[in-house]
Amino acid sequence: VRATREVRGGAPAMMMVRALRVLCLLLSLTAGQAAADAPAKKYELVTDHLPSVEELLQTLEMESLLDTFYNSGFTETFYVLRMKETDLRMYAREWEMSDDQLEKLRAAIKELTVEREVIEVVEDPLVTARKELRYGKVVVERSTASFEYLRAHFSNKSLPIGSLPIRLASPTDACTIGDSEEIASTVAITLRGNCSFVDKAGNLSAAQVAGIIVVNNSSEMFQMAAGYATGAAGAAGTGNGQLEEDTSHIPTHLPVVMVKDSASNVLLQATGAMNLRVHFLPLDCTAGGGGCVPLLPEEKEVVVEVRHALALLAPCWRLVAAGCWLLAARCSLLAARCS
Repeated sequence: VRATREVRGGAPAMMMVRALRVLCLLLSLTAGQAAADAPAKKYELVTDHLPSVEELLQTLEMESLLDTFYNSGFTETFYVLRMKETDLRMYAREWEMSDDQLEKLRAAIKELTVEREVIEVVEDPLVTARKELRYGKVVVERSTASFEYLRAHFSNKSLPIGSLPIRLASPTDACTIGDSEEIASTVAITLRGNCSFVDKAGNLSAAQVAGIIVVNNSSEMFQMAAGYATGAAGAAGTGNGQLEEDTSHIPTHLPVVMVKDSASNVLLQATGAMNLRVHFLPLDCTAGGGGCVPLLPEEKEVVVEVRHALALLAPCWRLVAAGCWLLAARCSLLAARCS
Protein backbone atom coordinates (compact mmCIF):
# COMPACT_ATOMS: atom_id res chain seq x y z
CA VAL A 1 0.00 0.00 0.00
CA ARG A 2 2.81 2.39 0.92
CA ALA A 3 4.60 1.64 -2.37
CA THR A 4 1.40 2.26 -4.34
CA ARG A 5 0.94 5.62 -2.62
CA GLU A 6 4.53 6.64 -3.42
CA VAL A 7 4.02 5.75 -7.10
CA ARG A 8 0.75 7.65 -7.22
CA GLY A 9 2.31 10.63 -5.44
CA GLY A 10 5.20 10.74 -7.94
CA ALA A 11 2.96 10.63 -11.02
CA PRO A 12 2.23 14.41 -11.13
CA ALA A 13 5.95 15.15 -10.83
CA MET A 14 6.77 12.80 -13.70
CA MET A 15 4.06 14.40 -15.84
CA MET A 16 5.50 17.85 -15.08
CA VAL A 17 8.99 16.71 -16.13
CA ARG A 18 7.64 15.26 -19.39
CA ALA A 19 5.72 18.50 -20.12
CA LEU A 20 8.86 20.55 -19.55
CA ARG A 21 10.82 18.29 -21.90
CA VAL A 22 8.17 18.70 -24.60
CA LEU A 23 8.17 22.48 -24.09
CA CYS A 24 11.96 22.67 -24.38
CA LEU A 25 11.83 20.58 -27.55
CA LEU A 26 9.22 22.90 -29.09
CA LEU A 27 11.25 25.99 -28.16
CA SER A 28 14.40 24.56 -29.70
CA LEU A 29 12.53 23.68 -32.91
CA THR A 30 11.05 27.19 -33.09
CA ALA A 31 14.44 28.82 -32.53
CA GLY A 32 16.00 26.60 -35.20
CA GLN A 33 13.28 27.49 -37.69
CA ALA A 34 13.71 31.21 -36.94
CA ALA A 35 17.46 30.91 -37.50
CA ALA A 36 16.85 29.09 -40.78
CA ASP A 37 14.39 31.75 -41.95
CA ALA A 38 16.76 34.62 -41.08
CA PRO A 39 18.65 35.94 -44.12
CA ALA A 40 22.26 34.79 -44.29
CA LYS A 41 24.81 37.47 -43.55
CA LYS A 42 27.05 38.55 -46.43
CA TYR A 43 30.71 39.41 -46.03
CA GLU A 44 33.20 41.13 -48.31
CA LEU A 45 36.97 41.19 -48.31
CA VAL A 46 38.56 44.42 -47.05
CA THR A 47 41.09 45.49 -49.68
CA ASP A 48 42.14 48.94 -48.46
CA HIS A 49 45.16 47.64 -46.57
CA LEU A 50 46.40 45.09 -49.11
CA PRO A 51 49.93 45.40 -50.51
CA SER A 52 50.66 44.79 -54.16
CA VAL A 53 51.67 41.30 -55.29
CA GLU A 54 55.24 42.51 -55.73
CA GLU A 55 55.34 43.94 -52.18
CA LEU A 56 53.81 40.75 -50.78
CA LEU A 57 56.41 38.52 -52.43
CA GLN A 58 59.24 40.83 -51.34
CA THR A 59 58.04 40.55 -47.74
CA LEU A 60 57.98 36.75 -48.07
CA GLU A 61 61.40 36.73 -49.80
CA MET A 62 59.83 35.13 -52.85
CA GLU A 63 60.53 37.80 -55.49
CA SER A 64 61.62 35.15 -57.98
CA LEU A 65 58.01 33.97 -58.27
CA LEU A 66 56.63 37.37 -59.36
CA ASP A 67 56.44 36.52 -63.08
CA THR A 68 54.96 33.13 -62.21
CA PHE A 69 52.18 34.79 -60.21
CA TYR A 70 51.47 37.29 -62.99
CA ASN A 71 51.43 34.63 -65.71
CA SER A 72 48.91 32.61 -63.67
CA GLY A 73 46.56 35.60 -63.43
CA PHE A 74 47.40 36.66 -59.87
CA THR A 75 48.05 40.30 -60.74
CA GLU A 76 46.44 41.61 -57.54
CA THR A 77 46.76 40.43 -53.96
CA PHE A 78 42.97 40.23 -53.81
CA TYR A 79 43.07 37.18 -56.11
CA VAL A 80 45.76 35.54 -54.02
CA LEU A 81 43.63 35.85 -50.88
CA ARG A 82 40.61 34.30 -52.62
CA MET A 83 42.48 31.03 -53.24
CA LYS A 84 41.09 28.03 -51.40
CA GLU A 85 43.40 25.54 -49.70
CA THR A 86 43.11 23.01 -52.53
CA ASP A 87 43.94 25.69 -55.12
CA LEU A 88 46.88 26.86 -53.06
CA ARG A 89 48.34 23.36 -52.88
CA MET A 90 47.80 22.80 -56.60
CA TYR A 91 49.56 26.03 -57.57
CA ALA A 92 52.34 25.35 -55.06
CA ARG A 93 53.12 22.06 -56.85
CA GLU A 94 52.84 23.75 -60.26
CA TRP A 95 55.14 26.60 -59.20
CA GLU A 96 57.56 24.17 -57.50
CA MET A 97 57.32 25.96 -54.19
CA SER A 98 59.07 24.51 -51.18
CA ASP A 99 57.12 23.54 -48.06
CA ASP A 100 58.61 26.54 -46.28
CA GLN A 101 57.46 28.94 -49.01
CA LEU A 102 54.00 27.39 -49.02
CA GLU A 103 53.72 27.79 -45.25
CA LYS A 104 54.83 31.46 -45.48
CA LEU A 105 52.27 32.20 -48.17
CA ARG A 106 49.52 30.41 -46.24
CA ALA A 107 50.32 32.43 -43.09
CA ALA A 108 50.37 35.71 -45.08
CA ILE A 109 46.97 34.92 -46.62
CA LYS A 110 45.53 34.23 -43.18
CA GLU A 111 46.98 37.46 -41.77
CA LEU A 112 45.81 39.69 -44.63
CA THR A 113 42.32 38.22 -44.93
CA VAL A 114 39.98 40.65 -43.18
CA GLU A 115 36.26 40.52 -43.93
CA ARG A 116 33.46 42.87 -42.99
CA GLU A 117 29.73 42.37 -43.02
CA VAL A 118 27.88 43.81 -45.99
CA ILE A 119 25.06 46.02 -44.73
CA GLU A 120 22.28 46.03 -47.29
CA VAL A 121 20.14 49.17 -47.11
CA VAL A 122 16.56 48.43 -48.12
CA GLU A 123 14.97 51.51 -49.65
CA ASP A 124 11.45 52.52 -48.72
CA PRO A 125 9.13 51.29 -51.53
CA LEU A 126 7.43 54.71 -51.57
CA VAL A 127 10.78 56.43 -52.15
CA THR A 128 11.52 53.98 -54.97
CA ALA A 129 8.13 54.65 -56.57
CA ARG A 130 8.64 58.42 -56.09
CA LYS A 131 11.74 58.31 -58.31
CA GLU A 132 9.64 57.20 -61.29
CA LEU A 133 7.28 60.21 -61.12
CA ARG A 134 8.20 62.81 -63.75
CA TYR A 135 5.28 65.18 -63.10
CA GLY A 136 4.78 67.22 -59.95
CA LYS A 137 4.52 70.65 -58.41
CA VAL A 138 6.94 73.23 -57.07
CA VAL A 139 5.46 74.64 -53.86
CA VAL A 140 6.72 77.95 -52.44
CA GLU A 141 6.79 77.99 -48.63
CA ARG A 142 4.71 80.57 -46.74
CA SER A 143 2.71 81.04 -49.91
CA THR A 144 -0.33 79.55 -51.62
CA ALA A 145 1.61 79.42 -54.90
CA SER A 146 2.40 76.09 -56.54
CA PHE A 147 3.39 75.39 -60.13
CA GLU A 148 3.38 72.28 -62.29
CA TYR A 149 6.70 70.90 -63.44
CA LEU A 150 8.10 68.15 -65.66
CA ARG A 151 11.41 66.54 -64.75
CA ALA A 152 14.16 66.62 -67.38
CA HIS A 153 15.26 63.40 -69.04
CA PHE A 154 18.79 63.91 -67.73
CA SER A 155 17.67 64.93 -64.24
CA ASN A 156 18.49 62.97 -61.12
CA LYS A 157 15.44 60.86 -60.33
CA SER A 158 15.83 61.50 -56.59
CA LEU A 159 14.34 64.95 -56.18
CA PRO A 160 15.07 66.49 -52.76
CA ILE A 161 12.73 65.57 -49.92
CA GLY A 162 12.03 68.67 -47.86
CA SER A 163 12.47 72.34 -48.63
CA LEU A 164 15.46 74.16 -50.12
CA PRO A 165 16.29 77.88 -50.42
CA ILE A 166 15.88 79.44 -53.87
CA ARG A 167 17.99 82.02 -55.67
CA LEU A 168 17.98 83.57 -59.12
CA ALA A 169 20.85 82.53 -61.37
CA SER A 170 23.23 85.30 -62.43
CA PRO A 171 23.09 85.82 -65.34
CA THR A 172 19.48 84.70 -65.48
CA ASP A 173 19.99 82.48 -68.55
CA ALA A 174 22.84 80.60 -66.78
CA CYS A 175 24.79 80.44 -70.05
CA THR A 176 27.89 81.53 -68.15
CA ILE A 177 28.97 81.08 -64.55
CA GLY A 178 28.31 84.12 -62.36
CA ASP A 179 28.51 84.50 -58.59
CA SER A 180 28.69 80.86 -57.53
CA GLU A 181 28.85 81.59 -53.79
CA GLU A 182 25.45 83.31 -53.90
CA ILE A 183 23.63 80.30 -55.35
CA ALA A 184 25.63 77.39 -53.89
CA SER A 185 23.46 74.77 -52.12
CA THR A 186 20.24 76.45 -53.34
CA VAL A 187 17.66 75.77 -56.03
CA ALA A 188 18.65 78.04 -58.91
CA ILE A 189 15.94 79.69 -61.04
CA THR A 190 17.01 80.19 -64.65
CA LEU A 191 15.19 81.36 -67.78
CA ARG A 192 15.03 79.40 -71.00
CA GLY A 193 17.04 80.60 -73.99
CA ASN A 194 20.49 81.59 -75.38
CA CYS A 195 22.08 78.15 -74.70
CA SER A 196 21.10 74.50 -74.31
CA PHE A 197 19.51 73.04 -71.20
CA VAL A 198 22.57 70.86 -70.66
CA ASP A 199 24.89 73.89 -70.82
CA LYS A 200 22.75 75.66 -68.21
CA ALA A 201 22.83 72.59 -65.98
CA GLY A 202 26.59 72.23 -66.43
CA ASN A 203 27.27 75.83 -65.49
CA LEU A 204 25.01 75.69 -62.45
CA SER A 205 26.49 72.35 -61.44
CA ALA A 206 29.91 74.03 -61.37
CA ALA A 207 28.36 76.59 -59.00
CA GLN A 208 27.36 73.65 -56.74
CA VAL A 209 23.62 74.31 -56.74
CA ALA A 210 21.26 71.76 -55.17
CA GLY A 211 18.65 71.87 -57.95
CA ILE A 212 17.52 73.77 -61.05
CA ILE A 213 14.15 75.18 -62.11
CA VAL A 214 14.04 76.25 -65.76
CA VAL A 215 11.25 78.75 -66.49
CA ASN A 216 9.90 78.21 -70.00
CA ASN A 217 9.11 81.14 -72.32
CA SER A 218 5.62 79.86 -73.12
CA SER A 219 2.56 78.42 -71.40
CA GLU A 220 3.78 74.89 -72.13
CA MET A 221 6.29 72.58 -70.49
CA PHE A 222 8.10 69.45 -71.65
CA GLN A 223 10.75 67.02 -70.53
CA MET A 224 14.06 68.63 -71.38
CA ALA A 225 16.39 66.36 -73.32
CA ALA A 226 20.17 66.19 -73.63
CA GLY A 227 22.33 65.64 -76.69
CA TYR A 228 23.31 67.15 -80.01
CA ALA A 229 19.67 67.63 -81.02
CA THR A 230 19.33 70.25 -78.28
CA GLY A 231 22.42 72.17 -79.32
CA ALA A 232 24.49 70.94 -76.40
CA ALA A 233 28.22 71.48 -76.56
CA GLY A 234 28.87 67.76 -76.11
CA ALA A 235 28.04 66.68 -79.67
CA ALA A 236 31.05 65.27 -81.48
CA GLY A 237 31.75 63.90 -84.92
CA THR A 238 32.64 60.25 -85.42
CA GLY A 239 34.61 60.83 -88.59
CA ASN A 240 32.06 59.09 -90.79
CA GLY A 241 29.70 62.01 -91.17
CA GLN A 242 27.54 61.05 -88.18
CA LEU A 243 27.12 62.76 -84.85
CA GLU A 244 27.90 60.87 -81.68
CA GLU A 245 26.48 62.02 -78.38
CA ASP A 246 29.02 62.57 -75.61
CA THR A 247 27.15 62.31 -72.31
CA SER A 248 30.17 62.68 -70.04
CA HIS A 249 29.51 66.40 -69.50
CA ILE A 250 25.86 66.00 -68.48
CA PRO A 251 25.36 66.65 -64.72
CA THR A 252 22.97 63.76 -64.05
CA HIS A 253 23.35 64.15 -60.28
CA LEU A 254 21.22 67.33 -60.23
CA PRO A 255 17.41 67.54 -60.06
CA VAL A 256 16.30 69.63 -63.07
CA VAL A 257 12.68 70.55 -63.81
CA MET A 258 10.79 72.88 -66.15
CA VAL A 259 7.82 75.12 -65.23
CA LYS A 260 5.55 77.29 -67.37
CA ASP A 261 6.17 81.00 -67.90
CA SER A 262 3.19 81.78 -65.62
CA ALA A 263 5.42 80.81 -62.69
CA SER A 264 8.07 83.40 -63.48
CA ASN A 265 6.63 86.39 -61.56
CA VAL A 266 6.09 84.50 -58.30
CA LEU A 267 9.39 82.63 -58.46
CA LEU A 268 11.38 85.75 -59.29
CA GLN A 269 9.73 87.59 -56.40
CA ALA A 270 10.44 84.63 -54.13
CA THR A 271 14.14 84.71 -54.99
CA GLY A 272 14.28 88.28 -53.72
CA ALA A 273 12.73 87.35 -50.36
CA MET A 274 15.10 86.27 -47.61
CA ASN A 275 14.94 82.67 -46.39
CA LEU A 276 12.13 81.70 -48.78
CA ARG A 277 12.20 78.02 -49.70
CA VAL A 278 10.56 75.63 -52.16
CA HIS A 279 9.45 71.99 -52.16
CA PHE A 280 9.62 69.57 -55.09
CA LEU A 281 6.50 67.43 -54.84
CA PRO A 282 6.39 64.52 -57.33
CA LEU A 283 2.74 63.57 -57.85
CA ASP A 284 1.23 60.17 -58.55
CA CYS A 285 -1.64 60.58 -61.00
CA THR A 286 -2.49 56.88 -61.15
CA ALA A 287 -4.00 56.79 -57.65
CA GLY A 288 -7.73 56.42 -57.18
CA GLY A 289 -9.98 59.44 -56.82
CA GLY A 290 -9.07 61.00 -60.16
CA GLY A 291 -6.45 63.38 -58.68
CA CYS A 292 -2.67 63.58 -58.41
CA VAL A 293 -1.24 63.11 -54.94
CA PRO A 294 2.23 62.85 -53.34
CA LEU A 295 3.38 59.41 -52.21
CA LEU A 296 5.30 60.33 -49.06
CA PRO A 297 3.31 61.17 -45.90
CA GLU A 298 5.47 64.22 -45.14
CA GLU A 299 4.84 65.60 -48.63
CA LYS A 300 1.11 65.08 -48.25
CA GLU A 301 1.36 67.41 -45.25
CA VAL A 302 2.79 70.13 -47.52
CA VAL A 303 -0.28 69.86 -49.77
CA VAL A 304 -2.54 70.05 -46.71
CA GLU A 305 -0.76 73.24 -45.57
CA VAL A 306 -1.33 74.88 -48.96
CA ARG A 307 -5.01 73.94 -48.92
CA HIS A 308 -5.30 75.21 -45.34
CA ALA A 309 -3.81 78.54 -46.38
CA LEU A 310 -6.31 78.82 -49.24
CA ALA A 311 -9.13 78.03 -46.82
CA LEU A 312 -7.96 80.83 -44.52
CA LEU A 313 -7.91 83.26 -47.43
CA ALA A 314 -11.42 82.33 -48.57
CA PRO A 315 -13.24 84.60 -46.02
CA CYS A 316 -11.02 87.50 -47.06
CA TRP A 317 -11.98 87.05 -50.70
CA ARG A 318 -15.63 86.89 -49.69
CA LEU A 319 -15.31 90.21 -47.86
CA VAL A 320 -13.61 91.77 -50.87
CA ALA A 321 -16.34 90.44 -53.16
CA ALA A 322 -19.05 91.75 -50.82
CA GLY A 323 -17.38 95.16 -50.69
CA CYS A 324 -17.18 95.29 -54.48
CA TRP A 325 -20.87 94.34 -54.73
CA LEU A 326 -21.88 97.12 -52.30
CA LEU A 327 -19.74 99.63 -54.16
CA ALA A 328 -21.33 98.61 -57.44
CA ALA A 329 -24.82 98.92 -55.95
CA ARG A 330 -24.08 102.42 -54.59
CA CYS A 331 -22.73 103.50 -57.95
CA SER A 332 -25.92 102.23 -59.59
CA LEU A 333 -28.06 104.29 -57.15
CA LEU A 334 -26.02 107.42 -57.78
CA ALA A 335 -26.33 106.92 -61.52
CA ALA A 336 -30.11 106.52 -61.18
CA ARG A 337 -30.43 109.76 -59.17
CA CYS A 338 -28.27 111.68 -61.64
CA SER A 339 -30.47 110.53 -64.50
